[in-house]
Amino acid sequence: PDGGAEDEPSQPAPAQPKPSTPPPTETRSAQREPAARPAPAPAQPVNNGDSEYKVALDKLKAGLFDPAIADFEDFLKRFPRSERVPGAYLAIAESHVGAGRIEEALAGFVEVQSRFPQARESAQASYRQGELMLMSGRSDRKAQAREIFDRTATRFPNTAWAPLALMAKASIELEEKIEVNDPVAGGRVPAAIISYRMVAELYGSTPHAEKALARLATLYDDEKRFDLAAAAYEQLASSFPSGNGDAWWEAGQLYDRKLDDDQKAIAAYGKVPQSSRHYDAAQKRISKLSR
Repeated sequence: PDGGAEDEPSQPAPAQPKPSTPPPTETRSAQREPAARPAPAPAQPVNNGDSEYKVALDKLKAGLFDPAIADFEDFLKRFPRSERVPGAYLAIAESHVGAGRIEEALAGFVEVQSRFPQARESAQASYRQGELMLMSGRSDRKAQAREIFDRTATRFPNTAWAPLALMAKASIELEEKIEVNDPVAGGRVPAAIISYRMVAELYGSTPHAEKALARLATLYDDEKRFDLAAAAYEQLASSFPSGNGDAWWEAGQLYDRKLDDDQKAIAAYGKVPQSSRHYDAAQKRISKLSR
């Protein structure tokens, strides 16, 4: 239109700037991951006194008794919680034995039992106390030793020292001619019979039982308990066949000559091995008794 100002073309509205995209946020775990820690220093070995104990023990074995005692006493001061403590006390007592100090050694063995009544060293200390008592100059040493051996077998029945103690006790009883009432044998018999029988019954798989059965059979024979003697010989031959072939011959002789039991005699004679010097005689008796 005339005289009118021409309209300016409309301009597009300026574009609003877009917010910039923020950088990706780090994961929480990455944000909180601690810095790497330095590797711990290697643990230092704990000195439990084993090497010190061995040095002292080597001195004892070498006959250096007083130096051994000094080392064991030092060990006890430095390592009072070691599992070798009972052994150290026992070794001190043994060192006194080696040095000829009987009374000190006896006191040492008693101390082991007093301090460590449940330790395996106490069984050994008890047995050694009995042995050492026999070596002492005390007038009642045999009676005391017998009592100690009996106590050892009673307190520590599941140790190797129990049958040893019973055998030692039986030896004293034989030497002292001690007699007791025995319900098995029926009457008064040598007390050693009961001690040997306990070894045979309780420790039948040990070499001590072999010796106990042989002595038991002889004692029963001396007491004219031929049935018990024959049974002991049979048990000896059955349990320990090596070197005890003559036990079958002895059993056969008792059944044959003393008990008049031909069947048992034939059975026993039949088990006499060919290696036995009695084999031919056993075969002859079988022939005669079988008629």
